[in-house]
Amino acid sequence: MGATDGAEGGTAGTRAADASPGLDASDGSIDGAASGGGASIATKCDPSSAFGPVTRLDSLNDQMYSTGTVFVDGDVAYFGAQRSENSDWEMFSAAGDPKADSFQTAHLLANVNTPDDEGGPILSSDGLTLFFNSSPKGQKSSSVYYAKRRSRADDFTEPQPLASVGSLGSVGVDSISPEGTTIYLESSRSPGNQDLYQAKSGASGVFGAPTPIDELNTDHDEFGIVISSDGLTVYFATTRENYGGGNIWVAHRAHVDAPFADLRPVTELNSIYVDAPTWLSPDGCTLYVIRGHNNAYWMNVARRTPPTAP
Repeated sequence: MGATDGAEGGTAGTRAADASPGLDASDGSIDGAASGGGASIATKCDPSSAFGPVTRLDSLNDQMYSTGTVFVDGDVAYFGAQRSENSDWEMFSAAGDPKADSFQTAHLLANVNTPDDEGGPILSSDGLTLFFNSSPKGQKSSSVYYAKRRSRADDFTEPQPLASVGSLGSVGVDSISPEGTTIYLESSRSPGNQDLYQAKSGASGVFGAPTPIDELNTDHDEFGIVISSDGLTVYFATTRENYGGGNIWVAHRAHVDAPFADLRPVTELNSIYVDAPTWLSPDGCTLYVIRGHNNAYWMNVARRTPPTAP
């Protein structure tokens, strides 16, 4: 998800697209990304229960001036950050123990950072395709790129633009379904505000034109959409109540082709600052949250309490 990274216009990474080819078998297919889509995943908590306290992820925050969106793949965190107040936004990785909120020294991702601002890293479920946003220096617009690698032990190859995703205002990918057939985006293509979109791929693996998720969008800003592993729950940020410039809301749907409903704020996650979701664990028990103000942001984590033994 792309909230707050500098490569995403300073507040959110918006996403849009046309019908041009996207990821296919030759230029970016998410081969091997299937993880069963709506397959059941053993949970370690009640996914309908409230989250516990939002706590700072200082093993990463303390290494940077400002940290953006984070995505966890196994025991590695991928994130965008500024090393100093006036430095570029760049993408890093850090290995560690996510369960203990402990990460080691962060390293620049090879081959994918440029003199422009990069941020908002999102990985396919097999860890082999990286989506991210790139923004020219001094501009608030951003475009979506992708890069591939042969294995998690390898570096990503030189990135390519995601041709099926246009650049109108600020654009980028926030989340991807586990089977890799739907990307969830935020975009300022609508005049005056940011909205949430989704784009689906056909049998060829090419993503079609994004369509707005009308039931989630308002005349205010919506950004930072994160989808659950079963595709039935989304967390997103919105300014509709204008608390701190954006707070986290949740919505549910009965099946993956149904509209989202039951929208409500997740009050235990929200503060007087900008709050936006960035990564939800497959079991729905852990949510990473970006919080900040005055163009300075930091990573946080909130967890649902494991069920007590009978």
